[in-house]
Amino acid sequence: MIYRINKFIPAAMAVLLLGSPAVMAAGDQQVNCRMETTEIPVYSGWAHCSVGGKTLSEYFGHSYNASVTIRDTQDFTKYCSATLNQTSTESRTKNICDYTPMATVSAMPAKQIASGSPYIAEVKSFFSDRDGTIVRKELSVDGVVVRTGNGSASLTHSIAYYSKPAKGTWMHVSVVATDDDGYTTTETGRFDVGAK
Repeated sequence: MIYRINKFIPAAMAVLLLGSPAVMAAGDQQVNCRMETTEIPVYSGWAHCSVGGKTLSEYFGHSYNASVTIRDTQDFTKYCSATLNQTSTESRTKNICDYTPMATVSAMPAKQIASGSPYIAEVKSFFSDRDGTIVRKELSVDGVVVRTGNGSASLTHSIAYYSKPAKGTWMHVSVVATDDDGYTTTETGRFDVGAK
């Protein structure tokens, strides 16, 4: 059973029940959307190159590439490369958005590996940023920061219970991810880690 206890980036929130473990995710939202205009170079004119002692020439009226290939019209196996001069530019406008980092957290109910061993509950968090990198990430359990780092690798934390935790043994887990654009995503969840 999962209970939402935060309201961060509501449109991004997804609560998924994947049997066991329970998973919560936030982030990967478009922010700071804007129209950007860039100038694209346009190349045209006569291009010349030589192959097999023969000079080839061809006129190119409009190209977005400076490098062109000219083929011999009498022998198509002969060709050479030439460079066009830039003659103008064209404006291109497109919508550009930044993205908040993605943070996912899951918790596995406590399990006993072998008779007499402690019951282990495991918390995992995953991070990604589609338009950059994660520069800071943090995993907290019951209000205590237990793991930090950077990059998109997961953070994992295990909690040992020396007696079988009952159903309704709640763990409050929070993850915070900050990307190289300075955007932060926080996801907080409450997980029942009682042994089944």
